[in-house]
Amino acid sequence: MVRDATTADFDAIVRLNLESEHFLSRMDLARLRVLREQAAYLRVVDDGDIAAFLLAFAPGSAYDSENYRWFAARYTRFIYVDRVVVAQAHRGRGLGARLYEDVFAFAREHGLERVVCEFDVDPPNPVSAKFHARFGFREVGSRQVSYADKRVSMQEAPLARWTRQNRPMETPDTRPALPDRLSVDPRSPHHVPAVFEHDVGIRFNGKERHDVEEYCVSEGWIRVPAGKTLDRHGRPLLIKLKGQVEPFYK
Repeated sequence: MVRDATTADFDAIVRLNLESEHFLSRMDLARLRVLREQAAYLRVVDDGDIAAFLLAFAPGSAYDSENYRWFAARYTRFIYVDRVVVAQAHRGRGLGARLYEDVFAFAREHGLERVVCEFDVDPPNPVSAKFHARFGFREVGSRQVSYADKRVSMQEAPLARWTRQNRPMETPDTRPALPDRLSVDPRSPHHVPAVFEHDVGIRFNGKERHDVEEYCVSEGWIRVPAGKTLDRHGRPLLIKLKGQVEPFYK
């Protein structure tokens, strides 16, 4: 069961963090109490004992993480996954994925536009890269951190393609025209932020698809992930499919 953490869980959360402290920043009870006050999300998987936890922050937090600050300087409506930890005895059961599914649902419920995080690329962490690719994350930058001898990939998973709740009513007059070519990747010259303020759908050969990364109407193609395959940068490898493309606002 995924539920909100309580103070009764704090000892177990600190012990779990200690198991993986070589990947994470140190967190004792005092530090956890401070972070809980600053966090938007602290939930655990409770299977009779605390098997996993995820800690995340929303905009406006006083959190002093340099990686969180990097995202806060660039985005306004996001949730930052600071850490997700699964107990060694419970690994291989998909608990990390359960928590990620829950934090994505939390972000949609609160009208946020993206889930963001980072993982190591130098030295590389291919397991984390593959895990995040499953959830549609893509690299939006990389940086050498000051707290360790490593470089991290800054990742985001946009939520604009999915329905968000708690938003004002929209009319066609308030929405920009959908372009002939559009990409969900903020690094692309074909990314149009104003479009992604709204919920966009893609019909391909008459059937709606939810995995489109880029489309071009006039040339008749879409780009979608090639399963779980990653490129050399740890991003999903994309393939081009030809057919009739029809973008629309939901």
